Amino acid sequence: MDSAAQWYTKGFSLISEGRYEEAVGAFEKAIEIDGGHARAWFGKGLAFSILTRYRDAISAFDKSIELEPEHPNSWYNKAVALRGLGMEEEAVRALETARELTHYGLPIASMDV
Repeated sequence: MDSAAQWYTKGFSLISEGRYEEAVGAFEKAIEIDGGHARAWFGKGLAFSILTRYRDAISAFDKSIELEPEHPNSWYNKAVALRGLGMEEEAVRALETARELTHYGLPIASMDV
């Protein structure tokens, strides 16, 4: 595979197969090719979050948010990871940002935070 987009797609295929560590590697390949690929950073964060590597997930979500600040899924999943670390106040703030960014008035599922 030669493009960041191909590695990004591979990463999500691996997530759907339950191969989370391999997915992290695929997203890292995408990021090596294009460090500004916000969605690859998001995918890496998602894989880390599934693996309960919350600090790594937050770091990846932060980079995704830096590159694409209006991506509500990055904010929402950052909230999930923050909650996984017991950082409730920060999780609520991230969830509120995700809700504000949700397009077309569609609600994001509550985390009961």
